[in-house]
Amino acid sequence: MSHKASQGREDHISRKSTLIRDIILGFSSYQLELAIAQQPFNVDSLDELGHTPLHWAALRGDIKAARMLLNGGAKVDTISQDSFVALGRYISLGKRH
Repeated sequence: MSHKASQGREDHISRKSTLIRDIILGFSSYQLELAIAQQPFNVDSLDELGHTPLHWAALRGDIKAARMLLNGGAKVDTISQDSFVALGRYISLGKRH
């Protein structure tokens, strides 16, 4: 398998929807704190759009979710596919809520 094909396969595997992301986007009514406790390895997972749960919380202006993610170990400096860090995205949009 070529390096390019292997890289594409790894990219596909690492970019997925997770329960944590789905809760933040309102697709699941599961408790965010519980999901973070059960799946701490997903707090920084990139989805198919290249965003982490913290990026989505910042985009939505969801301070409560952002705090839970940060307390659960989310990294503030993870860069999204479109080259934004979550804190920078939140600041650039301004608080709308």
